[in-house]
Amino acid sequence: MSGYLEHVIACQGQLIEALDSRRAAAIEVATAQLADALGALGAEGALYGVEAGRVDHAMRQAQAARIRVNVLSDWTRQRIDRLAEIRCGSTATYSNKGITTPVA
Repeated sequence: MSGYLEHVIACQGQLIEALDSRRAAAIEVATAQLADALGALGAEGALYGVEAGRVDHAMRQAQAARIRVNVLSDWTRQRIDRLAEIRCGSTATYSNKGITTPVA
């Protein structure tokens, strides 16, 4: 049954590589593959009898991907702020609700 977990770990590795390469198309493909692998893992209850070390490795991979996503999001926010400064002389703020420009 650990084949499902091994597939998740492989998909996590592909996602991390895609994030490191900063290629949007590769990130989209790797994300979809990881979602499918996680769905199969949850549907089959494949974690029963799996070594705790492998589960820990999968969790560490997930944390590594999460950190990369946060860094890339921050870099994107910084670029948006710089472009807004160039464009209108004031800093736009970015949030998960969209881009807003402070009223001057």
